[in-house]
Amino acid sequence: MLTVENLTVKYGHIEAVKGISFEVREGEIVSLLGPNGAGKTSTLAALMKLVAPQSGAITLAGEDISGRGTAQIVQRGMTLSPEGRRVFPRLSVEKNLLLGGMVLKDWRNPTVLERMYSRFPILAERRNQLAGTLSGGEQQMLAIARALMASPKVLLLDEPSLGIAPKIVAENFELICQLRDDGLTILLVEQNVFQSLSISDRAYVLENGKIVASGHSEEMLESDLVRHSYLGIADPTRAA
Repeated sequence: MLTVENLTVKYGHIEAVKGISFEVREGEIVSLLGPNGAGKTSTLAALMKLVAPQSGAITLAGEDISGRGTAQIVQRGMTLSPEGRRVFPRLSVEKNLLLGGMVLKDWRNPTVLERMYSRFPILAERRNQLAGTLSGGEQQMLAIARALMASPKVLLLDEPSLGIAPKIVAENFELICQLRDDGLTILLVEQNVFQSLSISDRAYVLENGKIVASGHSEEMLESDLVRHSYLGIADPTRAA
């Protein structure tokens, strides 16, 4: 569904993403893991053309979208729920949602809006409330729902558990699984390594802008290389 080849992202003289290649197959959840500063968010931003990659080919559902702008990428079926949620705080919940689909011809279609309210009942209750007055967990739900308003084939999720309560984190991960079960393809960036791998089909590990490990999630959970060297997870068998 999504193929990325030789993607490079630079900020001035700093190379944040160094020629990485990966794929996300239809109906998968694929996690992109690694420490802070590894290039994960820069990768997602480049896929959505929020930053201009220096090089690389991006194919979405068989179409080369490398030369497309952000609005065209959304129209062709890929959206982003960004790190930090980035809702529009002075707009209502409903206006935030409508903005998520406004590049589509039928962006005012009430059916899509009601589908979001059915999936996120708390947003239906808060539809006229300013987004900035929502809790962190509610804002995260709004950010995901806004990304879904364009009916994407591929959803990019950047740190959906960041800064929210553990109970809401668990609910959000359940939601991600439900979306996958409904046929959505998901590329997930998440610091919560164990929880990410527990719901992912496969994973890639980024370090200093390069992919240093990849494989099925079960293999990654058991890999000493990934656990100790790349993710900094202590070996529980070692004495304190």
